[in-house]
Amino acid sequence: MAMAEGLKEVVQESYQDQIELLAGLLRDGGVPIVEPPGGHAVYVDAARFLPHVPGRQFPAQAELGPALTAALYTESGVRGVEIGSSCFGHTDPATGEFVPARLELLRLAVPRRVYTDNHMRYVAAALVRLYRRRESLGGLRRVYATKLLSHFTARFEPAVAAATAAGGRGAPANGVEAGGVAARARSAFAGDAEAELKCAEANGA
Repeated sequence: MAMAEGLKEVVQESYQDQIELLAGLLRDGGVPIVEPPGGHAVYVDAARFLPHVPGRQFPAQAELGPALTAALYTESGVRGVEIGSSCFGHTDPATGEFVPARLELLRLAVPRRVYTDNHMRYVAAALVRLYRRRESLGGLRRVYATKLLSHFTARFEPAVAAATAAGGRGAPANGVEAGGVAARARSAFAGDAEAELKCAEANGA
């Protein structure tokens, strides 16, 4: 019964209007998104948002670090989901080099019957602020991952901090995004099978 009710509610115009509201606010702020928006989520194009962050530094990735999903969390407390190189990147067995995913996305899912339009405005405003200072956001270096389902267990540190510690030149990053967050960040995502399947198909998995 609950599933039947959910299927009915998810196609209601009031719910879809909320998805479109979030997408429209992001468009108006210049934030690059995947078009058209999804039926349950808006996907931010992290590769276009952070073109200076290479795929091996996880531009879409995760909680409490300086890349996009992390920056959104530290900026606003809003938690999105990375759908990119942490999920679908892999190591080339011949060269040992990390091969980033072809898509780097931040998923902003909107549960039905939970948020108001003002919540959508809050999320959009936070992302627009980040976009305006996007050049100050750095990437992440993965310091731990399990062999299977690594995007649920991986830990990261700011790439700029790692480069500095090694005596190299890190990419510029402001104190909030790089120095002000935990050096090792745990990524834990509420998985979305449909979104991950689409990303897997797009990345040839």
